[in-house]
Amino acid sequence: MSDFTGERLIPGQVDADLWNEHISRYFFALSLCKNGERVLDAGCGTGYGASLLNRRSHAAVLGIDVSPDAINHALREYASAGAQFAIGRCESLPVREGSMDLVTAFEVIEHLDGWREFLVESRRVLAANGLLLVSTPNRSIYAESRGDAGPNPFHVHEFDFNEFSRELAGVFPHVRIFGQNHTGTITLTALGEAGIAAERESLHVSPESAGYLVAVCSKAELPPISNFVFVPEAANTLLERDRHIRLLTQDFTTLFERLRLQDAELKRSNEWAQSLDLQLTDAGKTIGQLQTGLERSNQWARSLNAQIEEAGLRIAQVQTELERSNEWGNSLNHQLSDSGSQIARLQFEVNESNAWANGLDAELASARARIFELQSEVETKNQWALSLQQELEQQTGELAEANVKLNSTWVRVGKALRIGPLAQ
Repeated sequence: MSDFTGERLIPGQVDADLWNEHISRYFFALSLCKNGERVLDAGCGTGYGASLLNRRSHAAVLGIDVSPDAINHALREYASAGAQFAIGRCESLPVREGSMDLVTAFEVIEHLDGWREFLVESRRVLAANGLLLVSTPNRSIYAESRGDAGPNPFHVHEFDFNEFSRELAGVFPHVRIFGQNHTGTITLTALGEAGIAAERESLHVSPESAGYLVAVCSKAELPPISNFVFVPEAANTLLERDRHIRLLTQDFTTLFERLRLQDAELKRSNEWAQSLDLQLTDAGKTIGQLQTGLERSNQWARSLNAQIEEAGLRIAQVQTELERSNEWGNSLNHQLSDSGSQIARLQFEVNESNAWANGLDAELASARARIFELQSEVETKNQWALSLQQELEQQTGELAEANVKLNSTWVRVGKALRIGPLAQ
């Protein structure tokens, strides 16, 4: 079970005043519970109250709570044939209509979002003459008692006397509200004496000024209910108060020693913090230097990145040019291959041409020799022709002389007569 938080009471983990404040409400319920009745303890917590009702009145008690931890504690510590416990919600009570003679809900309603639903559910499960006992802190007093602690973080909705009365009367036609307070009493007891007689000087204190409000509600007319005084087992208030003061003193001494140790620890922590602060200052300077260096590195990195990007673009261009060069080279290679074929073919033709030229050269040499011979012959012929020409010229002269002679009269006569050597 978790430690006591101030909201879920765990027997043995609280002081006597707080325990008496809670258990007295169950003794008040016990005064209204008849032997063997059916009781539902809504928001039963750890189960001590349901167990009390079962033991003292032999009532068949069912305790429900929304907390599994609380119910597990109740089952372990208080479960019996007449006291059963189960997980359940107050806004939806897990029992049949009209099946309960008494429903108790102490310090529960202020924790519920659906507190109106709880009141309606309580009316539903009560028998015709059944009673609902419901308690809650009186907001106007409770808020003041908490002082600097402020509002209770566990409470959803708190009531003052007027609101509590009005909301209960809206569901139950018969409501009576009691104020619960711690009051000083003086008791006279003797061993072996049964019962108790109470004498009051004055109990006429308005419930509106009480620290807690305890209401008895019913669908039917309420029976007479006496004012209730609870005398706890440890009834020597002064002795208990002295013990409580001694415990508080011991606690104070312990707390003071803890405070002294914590103060020393705080001093050491402050010195350590100052040392860390100096280190942090130095670290800040170092960080500043590193940040400056980092910024320079970042600038350099950005410059390198720009160069890399530029190189990347250049690489892309070179790759494009390389692809083009490869295409051009492949084209030239094809052309070179074609040229090689042409060269081989032309070489073959050249070889043939050389062979043909060599043949022609031989023929040319032969022709040149023939020409030389012919030139010699021509020169000889020319000389012969010159001599013939000279001879012809001579003969022509002679012929001219002869023609002169022939043109003489005798010649003309001879021609006319067709006689002589020129008649033909």
